[in-house]
Amino acid sequence: MRASLSMIGIIACAAVFAACGSSTSPTSSFPNIAGQYAATATYRLQAGTEDSTAVLPGTIAMQNANRAGQFTGTWHIQGSGADTATGAVVGQFGSDTSTISWIAFGDGSGAQPLYVVTIFQLLYPNCNVAAARALQPATGSILGTQLTITNTFSGFQCKVGVDSVLGTLSAQVTATKS
Repeated sequence: MRASLSMIGIIACAAVFAACGSSTSPTSSFPNIAGQYAATATYRLQAGTEDSTAVLPGTIAMQNANRAGQFTGTWHIQGSGADTATGAVVGQFGSDTSTISWIAFGDGSGAQPLYVVTIFQLLYPNCNVAAARALQPATGSILGTQLTITNTFSGFQCKVGVDSVLGTLSAQVTATKS
């Protein structure tokens, strides 16, 4: 009797773990995204007559999605010199299993993914980027080993010459699984 109760306990534990999903092994319905990615962050500022683009290297470490399609990870973007930015990644696969709703990636969360004030201030010291707000939720996808996330921010002022003008900042991160 004791042996059969132990076996029932083991089977019950296995069933619970299988139902919850795992962050290290992929589920059958979502792509295997676990691993390290080499990333490139591209930021484009448009403010009055100023139009500048900065491209920064980075890395992303991802875990596989759970059975509900939610996943987590971490990111690291290298600024100039010793300036870097790091943080959490949180996303949700869409029903097509390739479209991603990005919940967190940067200093912000919710509708502010890719909002990385430390990098923005480094790149654009003449702009009040702390006032920037996302124009829409961040979008992205995963196709094969390629991951993307994009967002656009506005509502901040930049000093261009003697004028103060409204700025728009586009941000995109592309990453390829190593």
